[in-house]
Amino acid sequence: MRGRKRQFKTRPWAVLAAMALAACLCAPAWASNSQADLEAKIKMLEQSLQELKGQLQQVQVNQQQQEQAVQMVASKAAKDSLPKWLERISLYGDLTLRYEGWWYDDFKGKSTDQRTRWRFRSHLGVKSMVNDDLEVGIRMATAADDDPTSTVQTMDNWFGEKSWGIDQAYAKYIPGYLDKIVTITAGKFETPFVRTAINWDVDVQPEGAYLNFRFNKAGNVQPFLTMAGLVVKEQKSDNPGDAYVYAPQAGVEAKLGDWKLLGATSYYMWDRFEKVGNFNSSYLRGNTTKANGELSDFGVWDLYGKATYKITADSSVSVFGHWLKNLREDMTGAAAGKDIAYLAGLSASYYKWMASWEYRYIEANSTPGYFGDSEFQYNNREGWAARLGYSPFKYTNIYLNWYHSMPIDENLQGASAGYDMFQVETTFQF
Repeated sequence: MRGRKRQFKTRPWAVLAAMALAACLCAPAWASNSQADLEAKIKMLEQSLQELKGQLQQVQVNQQQQEQAVQMVASKAAKDSLPKWLERISLYGDLTLRYEGWWYDDFKGKSTDQRTRWRFRSHLGVKSMVNDDLEVGIRMATAADDDPTSTVQTMDNWFGEKSWGIDQAYAKYIPGYLDKIVTITAGKFETPFVRTAINWDVDVQPEGAYLNFRFNKAGNVQPFLTMAGLVVKEQKSDNPGDAYVYAPQAGVEAKLGDWKLLGATSYYMWDRFEKVGNFNSSYLRGNTTKANGELSDFGVWDLYGKATYKITADSSVSVFGHWLKNLREDMTGAAAGKDIAYLAGLSASYYKWMASWEYRYIEANSTPGYFGDSEFQYNNREGWAARLGYSPFKYTNIYLNWYHSMPIDENLQGASAGYDMFQVETTFQF
């Protein structure tokens, strides 16, 4: 490789200074060497140097302005070179790594082996603002199967590939000409209701459509109303026919000083879900069946309330409760009257820490068990769930979870052993 010659740039002000200095040094012998003449020449040189410094500073300012202008042009050119639709797209996702252990009690004289396993869960989603009022989104999740209550995968199967499927696919319209009071959503989406684990597992993503109205959005008291029509099972024939759930929910969210209050009431009308063929008969999940193989009819009314007190900017405490009753329960025999569920809990947060504890009581036919909390093992269960969380840095959370779940009635159809389950999980958001 040939060496590159070094190039030296001559500064104009440096040449002038050198010439002035040479003129002084090379003055003729007849020049006056008086003190006054020397001081006058030095003063002139200082003045010339000051002028040169000022010119140099102006040159530097001009160079900075030119560099900024070039950067702005380059940035605009790079932006203009990208497709316009990319500006409307946002990507998001998460990954959860978990270790869990199950410790079972003896059940009717029989013991169950204890179990430990490593698991993971992941979501990857994309959203696009088609315009200022319309959002379209698709989200993928691990564990693509017919179980709506879990997207967690167990690490097993000789390093084989894991399943992956569509978890959400929706269009959401929030018209600006209505001051964004109403939201219209259709497709497969996040559960739109105020709810808890006694009736909806956090992983359930229902399908259908809903309307949501939120009034006084800029005020401290905001009433809201949600009306949903959800598709549970589609059938080719009228026997048993399609299964749906229709659910109106009304509530109010308020901020009063350091208090935040939330209250809601709902009524879930399960249409034909009880018919054979419209529910998964292999997984009753705490529900019981009649002599003809059908489930109880379900018309579930519920009440929810939560109060949160803000202690400091980084700490708060909450108390909450949830009660529901199946008003259309129609079972006979030992399963009759098993139509109530409730939950009561406390939670607190401080800086990067959080903790919660809740007691759950879920009778067999209080609500469809197929959509309840998989960690707690659905219906005909009582016990508690506790969580301790810590966020070591942004977008990362570590949780310790403990579930203590027992059968309410060991003699009912599908009853299973009590157990304690302990989980350690880390969640990353991106």
